[in-house]
Amino acid sequence: MFWPSQQAILLADTHFGKAATFRNEGIPVPAGTTDVMLQKISDTIEKTQAQSVYFLGDFCHSFSRYEKDFVSELTNWREKHQHIDMTLILGNHDLGQRTLFHKLEFTVVEEPLLVGGVALCHYPETVVPQDTYKLAGHIHPSVSLVGGVDSLTKIPCFHFNETVGVLPAFGEFTGTHRIKPEPSDHVFAVADDQVFSLVGAAQAQIAAH
Repeated sequence: MFWPSQQAILLADTHFGKAATFRNEGIPVPAGTTDVMLQKISDTIEKTQAQSVYFLGDFCHSFSRYEKDFVSELTNWREKHQHIDMTLILGNHDLGQRTLFHKLEFTVVEEPLLVGGVALCHYPETVVPQDTYKLAGHIHPSVSLVGGVDSLTKIPCFHFNETVGVLPAFGEFTGTHRIKPEPSDHVFAVADDQVFSLVGAAQAQIAAH
């Protein structure tokens, strides 16, 4: 998510290192996901001319030590963006990773972090000052849409209600949680590098499945 008034990019649940963790456990998943995600962030920084990046928790996936090549890839990327302020709101997967975050020159904070009158959090249920809107991650929201021959296709989405907006997981292989939006909610699905609003009959349909 790009926040124009703050010249900031917001990213939730990147889960860097998850693919490597899977491979270490014998689960065959493709390599190169870190490079792909870092390039996407770089492209977004260049396109938007953002001055800061906020990670809404779960920057990394595993509590274990990472391979040197993985850490080098992250630090080399960070060096290319030294002019960008990067802040991490700690998530549950970020515990025990402060050495890495220090190398990346991240500002690391506990939730909630108030920016421009909005509370940036990892958990959607985080308690914030009264009448303060929240932006969060953690649950990896998705919706199921009816495709051909009445098949269901599950895709990531942004989910906004009156008190909190939850961003989709940015990371690869993160899994998703299917939401059931209320009629007053706003849902924006993400597919094929496009974001589109689901309203009216479409939103009623995803709530029914």
